[in-house]
Amino acid sequence: MPEPRRPKSYATGTAPAESAVRAERPISTAQMDTSEIIDKLSDLAQLDVDAFHAYGQAIDSVEEMDLRSHLERYQSDHEKHYVELSRIIREHGGNPPEFSRDFKGYLIEGFTSLRSAMGTKGALKAMKTNEEMTNRKYSQASGDMRFPVALRSILARFYGDEKTHLSWIEQTLNRIS
Repeated sequence: MPEPRRPKSYATGTAPAESAVRAERPISTAQMDTSEIIDKLSDLAQLDVDAFHAYGQAIDSVEEMDLRSHLERYQSDHEKHYVELSRIIREHGGNPPEFSRDFKGYLIEGFTSLRSAMGTKGALKAMKTNEEMTNRKYSQASGDMRFPVALRSILARFYGDEKTHLSWIEQTLNRIS
């Protein structure tokens, strides 16, 4: 009896290994339900609130006007993200977090305050750590295919802002070190 035909790979012209075929898992294309969207966006909104307050600590410790203006702009970006996320949360029937720090926010602000006491370099190092966290969270969210496309687009734009913040901080730290 002839061996059953297996599909050939277009790239190699050979049939895939049996173990590779079995190892494939279907990609989830299920959309998030409304409560999960609200929860995930609320977490991001709180992260932006905490970042906003951390930037306030850093700004207070930086005397150079050029550096302060960048930090103030990035602080404003976090506020804009919070406002936009809050609007979307409300549109989905949820209540966004208050514009105040949560427990984690107090820890972040305390860390930033301690580092900022060491001057401009300390403030920028603290903000680098904070921006690494926001970049990680926005990267995950913007790449989550379960979010509706329009929402992923907004999250990708915010992630772009976060990448800009982190890049500038890293470049500035390299320049002043």
